[in-house]
Amino acid sequence: MKKILLPLLFLPILLTAQVDLKISKLLIPSHDVLGSTQISGEVINVGSNKISSFEIVWSEESSNHSEIFHVDLNPLESYTFTHSEAIETPTLKTYNIRVSANTNGDVNIFNNSLNHILRSVTFIPKKKVLFEDQTIAANAFGWWSPRGIVRLDEVMNTTASDSIEFVSVHGNMGTGAFDDAMFHAYYSGMCMGANDFVNVGGWPGNLVDRKFAANYGNSIGSAVGHFDTIKNDYGAADIDVFPLYGLGSNGLPEVTVSTALKFAANESNLNLALVITEDSVHNPTDWRYCQINAYNGGANGPLATSGVDFTTAGQPVPPSLMYHRHVARNIIPSFYGDTSALPSSIIAGSTYGHSFDPWTVPTGIDPTRLRAIVLLIDPSNGHVLNTNGADLFSSVDIEEVDNSLNFEVFPNPSSDRVFLKVNFDLADDAKITLTDLNGKMVLDQNLNSENGKRTFEINKTNVSKGIYILSLENNDKTSNKKIVFE
Repeated sequence: MKKILLPLLFLPILLTAQVDLKISKLLIPSHDVLGSTQISGEVINVGSNKISSFEIVWSEESSNHSEIFHVDLNPLESYTFTHSEAIETPTLKTYNIRVSANTNGDVNIFNNSLNHILRSVTFIPKKKVLFEDQTIAANAFGWWSPRGIVRLDEVMNTTASDSIEFVSVHGNMGTGAFDDAMFHAYYSGMCMGANDFVNVGGWPGNLVDRKFAANYGNSIGSAVGHFDTIKNDYGAADIDVFPLYGLGSNGLPEVTVSTALKFAANESNLNLALVITEDSVHNPTDWRYCQINAYNGGANGPLATSGVDFTTAGQPVPPSLMYHRHVARNIIPSFYGDTSALPSSIIAGSTYGHSFDPWTVPTGIDPTRLRAIVLLIDPSNGHVLNTNGADLFSSVDIEEVDNSLNFEVFPNPSSDRVFLKVNFDLADDAKITLTDLNGKMVLDQNLNSENGKRTFEINKTNVSKGIYILSLENNDKTSNKKIVFE
């Protein structure tokens, strides 16, 4: 019996080694605009014989579509095919597609077919990827975090940065010489083990769209691969973000963020969350802002950004050298998002708006460096489907355009009268304008410089509390200063 069974057991393997065509992957998008979609894929000759032709058959429901491809395919060579008949997608629905590759003499049928799900949509949303970087600065557990700082810096210097929202969530653990002043206990805890889906296992690490956790490699540019893995994922909706900064009813500065989302397909039960970040956080004298550094001395290899060479910067790197990027300041209302921000049933092509609860800006945070980032979350698996952000002060350049227009504004901030003092001669048409942070002009005032007048009272009637940009125009030159009305 054994002599008879052994040849029978090995016979399929011997035959497969002669003629074996494998369909290795399909190149059909997961989502495409209503109309039609091409059926493409790749086959590989994994047998020992050359293949001169094969048939591709695709089906959806009961219809079959066949085409013969004539090739000269040697062993281990691959061929990319596109079927001449596209699948018609006239309605918003899910299409279940099966694609098979067949050739004469191929007895291994187990690698000849692949299934694919195609969902038709009204448009393809602009996709951005969320990087939730896990880092520690001053605390001893931040020993290896400079690697993450450098890997992220490399990504920020590529075109990929235009399609990424960066959030650096600072942790803190155990004891050390210092505590990390940027520690966000709740946010860090959720990323590092408390959420129900994907968690980062250590510092530094990267939670990417909350679909997978990745370590930062040692090779230059390795973190770009985190982005490349999912950059073409479907984003579900275009997201617009509208942040406002001003004084709240309690007289304290606050951020209020609204968002508008246009959906490409029918959806249900999605959540929204808001993350506030502060960029380039810097405190040169507080050692809670230093960076613990395992790379000092170069024993662990070269490691440097454009601003800090970690092999020579010291251990720890003094706070005077550190500008911490995209620091997470808050997440609203929670890591999982607001379950009532969107209706339970979402209609394709429709736009939905939501306003998050205001956030009072703590003392010591620079509002001009804040960014509001909206996350669209699928609570069934924790994935961030899409994200987008906006700087609070992006609409206005508050830097001086020309330093030759040297002028003073005092008192600043002010709750009453405000004066402007110039140290140069004014032209007859010299004027000032006052613009809010949304770009709306709220004051346009000519400066009467008769008799060499150099000090002027700014007429702030009907100007609300908040931050404004004061622009002085004189002899075709313009200079801007930030001014605060309390």
